[in-house]
Amino acid sequence: MSPPVSNNQNAKESVLHISSLVVHIQREQWRPVMEFLKQLPHAEMPISNLAEGKCIVVLERDSLRATEDDMDAIKAETGVIAVTLVYHHSESLTDLAAPLEAS
Repeated sequence: MSPPVSNNQNAKESVLHISSLVVHIQREQWRPVMEFLKQLPHAEMPISNLAEGKCIVVLERDSLRATEDDMDAIKAETGVIAVTLVYHHSESLTDLAAPLEAS
């Protein structure tokens, strides 16, 4: 069941979705897959390991649907064996912009 929707102006507050994926790649297809991943505008690859055929991809998207679309595009790329979602967090942009309180 969906949560109730408020009628106030904040009901459509912008949210940032941060996800971390492990992408398992056939070693023979490493270069073309890595080039494809580098072309994704909302993706970063902080760690990759050719010997294991794996890389970490971090996505920052404005919706869960956009994250899922990126994951589907990666899965469909020739040479990709598997895409595993390891982490997902969403937070409003308002909360992200707020200063942190000292503890």
